[in-house]
Amino acid sequence: MSKSKKVTKEDMIKDRLAYIGTLASGLAHEINNPLNSISLNIDLLSEELESLPNKFKKSFSRKVKRIKGETDNLQKILGEFLAFARPPRLEAQVLDINDLLYDIVEFLDPELKKKSIIVKFDLDDSIYPIMVDPRQLHQVFINLLKNALEAIDENKSEVSGVISIKSINHEGFIEVRVSDNGEGIPTHFKDKIFEVFFTTKSNGTGLGLGIVSRIVGEHQGTLTLLEEDEKNGLTTFVVTLPKSINLGFEDEKDVVENEVN
Repeated sequence: MSKSKKVTKEDMIKDRLAYIGTLASGLAHEINNPLNSISLNIDLLSEELESLPNKFKKSFSRKVKRIKGETDNLQKILGEFLAFARPPRLEAQVLDINDLLYDIVEFLDPELKKKSIIVKFDLDDSIYPIMVDPRQLHQVFINLLKNALEAIDENKSEVSGVISIKSINHEGFIEVRVSDNGEGIPTHFKDKIFEVFFTTKSNGTGLGLGIVSRIVGEHQGTLTLLEEDEKNGLTTFVVTLPKSINLGFEDEKDVVENEVN
């Protein structure tokens, strides 16, 4: 009886979350349309600024830039809220995690160079490809690396910024560590960093780590903060992913080998 009640309660929670997701999707659509229109008109205004007299150009340019920044921020918040409230279904494919990490760093390379940040790799070559959703895993590591970038950017120290990425092959799972020598996380915030809408950034949404945690959880993995690294002045997030996920395959390694061959 208690088990039946528990299942019913879980179903009610799922239904409620699905309803919230539907509402969020409709609301996002209604807000996104005028936002796109505003953004387009701001771009048109930027082009027309060139025809203004010089005495007005600087002042108007600054105001247009400020409006564009706020509009871009709203679109970012809207996108993250929608991603959290109504996440897409997992679409599993065979993926080499090490290749994904290299690709993401290559994508972020212009920003890394601009901020003079060094990336150090320590990737385990013995890790074979696993079944994951590549697009969603891409979002996980993009979020973690951008957090590291921002933490280094906020650190006023003269020490060069360094991000370290390490992958480790365990018997039943793989582990990826993303470390940075940035500002660090204050002790009194550590218990809150995975809470939805909690943020220490002035323009943050508080959804980034929540989305990361949800995606990793849907892959039956874990996301944790490695506190022991703080002695070395590092902030390290650890992602674990099982080598076999219940996606309808008896043996994931056999599936991977068949696809490769």
